[in-house]
Amino acid sequence: NLYESNGVSPAPRVILEEAGPLRVGVRIDGHLRSAAGLLFCPYRLRLHLYAGKAEMRVFHTFVFNQDPTRVRLAGIGMRVLACPGDGARAAVGAAEGGAHGCAHWHSLSLLQRDDRGYRVERDDAPFAAGTRFPGWASLGGTGVGLLAVIRDGWQEYPKGFRLERDALDIRVWPEDCGQP
Repeated sequence: NLYESNGVSPAPRVILEEAGPLRVGVRIDGHLRSAAGLLFCPYRLRLHLYAGKAEMRVFHTFVFNQDPTRVRLAGIGMRVLACPGDGARAAVGAAEGGAHGCAHWHSLSLLQRDDRGYRVERDDAPFAAGTRFPGWASLGGTGVGLLAVIRDGWQEYPKGFRLERDALDIRVWPEDCGQP
């Protein structure tokens, strides 16, 4: 079953937590739901917006309030839709401070499966590998640019990213890690 936060009923609760001259903090509390409307786990999304900056910080909390002996999760993540426009490029951080990036691609993914290494695939074929990924991915073009960061991703594996032409998928528990 796929549970998402983009359903219509019940609507998430939006709370203005902070309204200062330099930063605004918004909290969104809601539930994940299936296409049939079945509610699942609650989530809390915090957005921090800064005066004079085009960036926004997003902090997502997923609350697993189910019986772990009965419910097994195959994957957890957050998919950010975007329209990067012309010249779309994708990149993921490389272990030695560089980047694995490309301009000609349909999908680019990174998976830190364990503490010994990660793999990068371009269009579902092996592209690169390394030991400890620095935990970032970017998608950008003339229309918009996105940068996502997972702190301590190589230590708290499995973690990863999947970039497509219109989305950046932040994979907190990647479905293809092979473990529920």
